[in-house]
Amino acid sequence: MPQKTSSRKNASPKPYPEGGKNDSEPNRVAESVAVHYGTRPATPGKAPRTSARQIAGYAVSPEVWQFAVANDLLPHLETAVQLVRACFPTVRKIDFEYVVDPEIENWSWITIAIKVSGTVDEVLAQMNRFDDEMIKQVPIDKGGKICLRVGGLQ
Repeated sequence: MPQKTSSRKNASPKPYPEGGKNDSEPNRVAESVAVHYGTRPATPGKAPRTSARQIAGYAVSPEVWQFAVANDLLPHLETAVQLVRACFPTVRKIDFEYVVDPEIENWSWITIAIKVSGTVDEVLAQMNRFDDEMIKQVPIDKGGKICLRVGGLQ
């Protein structure tokens, strides 16, 4: 009786190409992602613009945005800005800053930095009102990652 032969070749498997051999060829997928990430299409004759993320209508840095999204703070930051506007009638400027604690490992927060005018007593009363409302309206675990810094007193 004739012996059956397999249609498969008994050749040894080919090794995967080693990394570093084709370093002269760019990774086309990564290149296109890197080129287009965070930009709006360019208008002919103009450079592409970086798309700014906003919280409560204010442009924020990528670090602020990423921290806010990662910690589910966006609605609470919106609430905080509404409270700033309600509690500080003389607010002139609102900025967001991402802050990393230099002493406590893995502890960071977003600071809402505002500039107001008024006497020290007036601003202290406004800060107390803001704190009271934040405690009522923002969960403690989220409020602990939002800080207010007041400046610009006369």
